[in-house]
Amino acid sequence: MSVLDPPLDRVNYFNGQRLAAADFRADQDYQMRVRRKLFSSLYSIGIVQGLEVTKHLTDPHKVIVASGVALDFMGREIILLDPTEVQVSGTPSTTPGVIFGNFLVIAYAEQRVQVAMDGCTANAAGSCGGNLAWGAPTRIRAVPQLDVVDTWPTDQSGKIVLAQIGLQAGCQVGDIQSGVRRYAVPAKPPTVQPTSIEGEKDIDFSNPKVLYFHIDGGVPDTVTLYLRGAQFSTLFYTELGAHSHPATLAMDALAAIPAHHHTLTSLQTDKQLGGDAVHAIAQTYSGADGDFAIRLWQPSSEQTDLTQGGARFTFQGIEHAHGFSTGQTDDAGAVAAVTPTGKVTVANNSNMPAARSAPADQPLRYISALTVLYDSQDITVPILKQLNGGDPVAWPTNATLGDGTSNHPFVQNGTGKIDLTQLGLDFTPGEHALTFQVAGGGGQVKYNLYVS
Repeated sequence: MSVLDPPLDRVNYFNGQRLAAADFRADQDYQMRVRRKLFSSLYSIGIVQGLEVTKHLTDPHKVIVASGVALDFMGREIILLDPTEVQVSGTPSTTPGVIFGNFLVIAYAEQRVQVAMDGCTANAAGSCGGNLAWGAPTRIRAVPQLDVVDTWPTDQSGKIVLAQIGLQAGCQVGDIQSGVRRYAVPAKPPTVQPTSIEGEKDIDFSNPKVLYFHIDGGVPDTVTLYLRGAQFSTLFYTELGAHSHPATLAMDALAAIPAHHHTLTSLQTDKQLGGDAVHAIAQTYSGADGDFAIRLWQPSSEQTDLTQGGARFTFQGIEHAHGFSTGQTDDAGAVAAVTPTGKVTVANNSNMPAARSAPADQPLRYISALTVLYDSQDITVPILKQLNGGDPVAWPTNATLGDGTSNHPFVQNGTGKIDLTQLGLDFTPGEHALTFQVAGGGGQVKYNLYVS
């Protein structure tokens, strides 16, 4: 049994028992420890209710913290009964929307009040005389402590972040960012669905990457981002390359065509009406001279009387053919020469840029100076500040997310863990977006986002 975790003892009452202050403190300790262990098991640390931060109406150097309740890592109840003024101190910001430090926190604290003095006196042991009055505070009052710190507090510090205060040049309160607020949520089961998003994207100055994600069920405890640079995919390039065309294409003139003719050799058609084919010619007379109709059909009977309807004459078909003698066609007239009056123009590759169109006609390679935005807010500077705090050698104060080469830490090792919850961002439930973009050139960015 460690000193930090003593046993859970409570008083066993019985008749005639003499009770001292230590007995009552033991009962208080038992009740508080059981309750706090239960709270720390059921809920995460954070704000339970209220504790909103607003600007002071008259004093530009103060803020107002509303009444509310929070829980720390030990399960202790941090209860602020009344709205409280807080004098703000910290580092002024030179860039609107970018705040370094200035975290307003609340923590559990106690005060001993209502001192009572007993009228009896006692002689001090070994003294030669004189009286020693005794007494002590009769109440322990829970009064939360409000403070402004310049770094994100650890869970074990017992401090709960309520807001991040932006200060102007004269230390007047500017922006109050509530996205850093951490809310207590049920520990089992989690209300925020854990989300993991990973992928890669080739980007250049005109093609940013927008990563959308949704938070549902409450405010997450952690939102962690990992970034790494890589080479722009060569799959985007073809073998066409830069090229040009002749400036103009001219049409050749059409030559003159003189008068001419075509000569035919002798030829003969095939033969027709051969064999035993029998046909008849029918002559029908209707009364007037020269009024005849002649038809061919298979004869059936002889009729010679023209006045009675006509006469039929039968003959045997004779095999025959037709021939053409050698000769020539008629002459065709001459056609004069034609000279084109216009030209067909083909421009150089003005509408067909070279496949490798990066500066100096080189292909896109690695990202230089990546910019990261969260819900349209540029968070590149605070990200670099966080990276500098973790590894100032790889990420000095003038570092950028990539320098266009493969030797930069952004490509070699990546950023490592970026804790977005420490940047004063709003992670309330709903849709959010991370945007990765560059001002020039291009390259590939690999990303991993974890929300839980």
